[in-house]
Amino acid sequence: MRVRVLLAALLLLGGAAFGRGARAAEGPRTLPATPCGVTIDGDPREAFLLGGAALPAFEATTGDPDGSIRAFLLATPEGLYAALLSTEPPAAGPLRRPAWRAPQDAVLGDWMGLRLEDAAGGGTRVLVLTAGGRSASLGPDGTEARLAAESWAGMDRRFGHTWAGEWLVPWEVVGVAPGQPFRAALLRGRKLEASGSLLEVLSSTASGVSAGRWGAAPALWRRPGGSPAASSLRALAPFDVRPFIPPGEGAPACEDAVPAGEVATAWLELPPSESPRTLEVKGAPEGAELFRVDFWWQAGSREEQDALFPVRVARGAGDLLVAERLLPLAAGDLRAGPLPARIYARMRVPLKQRPGVLTLAVRVLPGTAEIPWRITVVPPLPPSTGLAGIYYMEGDPARWPAALDDMAAHGFTAVTCPAREQAGWERFRSLAKSRGLDGFFALFPDGLTPPSEGAWAYAADEPAGLSEVRAAAERAKQLRQRGFWPWAALCWPPSARLLGELAGVALTPGFPRSPAAPLPPGRTWIYFQGLRENPDYHLRMTAGVSRGEGLQGFWVFCYTPSRPETGDDWESPPWRFDSCKAPDGAGGWLDTVQWESLREGILVRRLLEALEGRGAPTAELAPGLEPSREGRYWVSEGGLTPSLLKSILTTSWARQSS
Repeated sequence: MRVRVLLAALLLLGGAAFGRGARAAEGPRTLPATPCGVTIDGDPREAFLLGGAALPAFEATTGDPDGSIRAFLLATPEGLYAALLSTEPPAAGPLRRPAWRAPQDAVLGDWMGLRLEDAAGGGTRVLVLTAGGRSASLGPDGTEARLAAESWAGMDRRFGHTWAGEWLVPWEVVGVAPGQPFRAALLRGRKLEASGSLLEVLSSTASGVSAGRWGAAPALWRRPGGSPAASSLRALAPFDVRPFIPPGEGAPACEDAVPAGEVATAWLELPPSESPRTLEVKGAPEGAELFRVDFWWQAGSREEQDALFPVRVARGAGDLLVAERLLPLAAGDLRAGPLPARIYARMRVPLKQRPGVLTLAVRVLPGTAEIPWRITVVPPLPPSTGLAGIYYMEGDPARWPAALDDMAAHGFTAVTCPAREQAGWERFRSLAKSRGLDGFFALFPDGLTPPSEGAWAYAADEPAGLSEVRAAAERAKQLRQRGFWPWAALCWPPSARLLGELAGVALTPGFPRSPAAPLPPGRTWIYFQGLRENPDYHLRMTAGVSRGEGLQGFWVFCYTPSRPETGDDWESPPWRFDSCKAPDGAGGWLDTVQWESLREGILVRRLLEALEGRGAPTAELAPGLEPSREGRYWVSEGGLTPSLLKSILTTSWARQSS
């Protein structure tokens, strides 16, 4: 049936087949506008960062919604900006790149286009992009339109399984004055034939079944009247990493509250600039670090992301634009750019800092622009009573010191040892101990001699079948005979049979517990996959689930080893959870927003520990965390955000310590 519908659409000829009879009755929608310029380079991040209007996408030959297509329109000072993203299923193979010929001859292969018309539905033009960077403008009959190639800009690019295209059409080419209506739609097709032949259209951003070669009737839009006000320096809520934060949101000052000795953060946004700028933090007792938050693609379909990254949950079909990498600003220098710059600042408050409000300022030079950064400092916390552990598998000893420094700075108390021989085991334990980390958890104990007292050995990782459980039980017995304490990660019901053989266990959240299989007393943790884009997830795991009945902490998978496929490019998802390769090619590494979010969760956990040690019940301090304490970490109650909870807890800690 679908083939017959497609063939019928392909057999319709002439201007009467443009679908004018299906015009929507509603009035025009005003396009969102931005004072910022855009760059046409095939990378459509501007659509997300500047708040482009998201268009619904439809299968052009059936009228059904098409979740594999995402499209955006935006009014800019230069003209109409359009972006189309098409997620390719893995089975489709690479995009077909046709040998380009004149439009009046033929173009065979994948294509995408921006269709423009006047408000009455006349003067159809389609600005076409094909895989490989070719472009042309076609008229209603499929022949080349009288539109000079230099009068509009367009480019395509591939990101994993997403093919993206961008258009920038000057307003005089669109042919509308400020406040006037026009029609526009975006198209995605597989085959384009000119010279009287028809076009195969797969998807369109106009609703309704296609009645002609250019998809369904385009929607009616209005060019905004006047120019929007330019953005200004503003403070943002901590970890608010939405690509587009609308004007009017934000605050005139950055606020944070932390115990002495902990890390305070500031989040802000700077307007675009045509010249370089320098940022500095005035009044920081021991200096501050400044980063530019980098938004980049998390490539792959939802199924691919779930398969490759159980640590990440895609929020819909297709690729995502994720605020991930933190690019250090050396000496505070920020390069010029046409887009707003998202800035992250962090500073460790001195342990000797007296309680009170520490007032700093983030200043932008040249000029006098600055924004206050107020930090409420409360008394320092006692050492953590719970375990905050991290799986670490880095095989290159040269990276151990810096990585262990990073873990300690983020609040971890234990780390698995990746060494496979005795000398490496001893060196790693010494490095970890010097940084206050418990490094007595050997991941690969087979090559190690009998250890000193207190060493742990990994016996199994998520055994599922009965044969795997029996093998893990035998291995646990052998490790005990060698002087180790065996522990394992368990997530499947059959592995409950191992509980009696282990000195410690890390359980996945929701692991089925049974009175017939008691947990090892005092040595039971949860484990979870890091890192999620949503910092609320870290809060609920570190401060909620891991502090449930019978649990003494957590282990997290998020620090991956360096290896050749660990990428820093725009074409594949990065195999980095805690950090990414620096783009300078010098072999450096970058922190990520998610990694910083995990540190915040650990700090909230320590605040709860300290308050409960003073007799304050969690149910009263953080009622929104109760579902997480019960294991229902997917339940969010009371609008409890990490920053709000931290503010509540620091206030309570200051009161308890006075």
